[in-house]
Amino acid sequence: MNKLLNGRSLGSLNSAEIEKLIILLNKQTQATYRQIASVTHSSYDEVRGLCRS
Repeated sequence: MNKLLNGRSLGSLNSAEIEKLIILLNKQTQATYRQIASVTHSSYDEVRGLCRS
């Protein structure tokens, strides 16, 4: 995840960037929706919705 953030903190990202990060984490890792939600401080339902669309 640090590689994807390019030295930026998660708190400095806007909502569109967080959505892109969630989708990238889903595609590039084998992390579960719960793991992605935990790391990005998002809800499970939000992560699941983004990754299924």
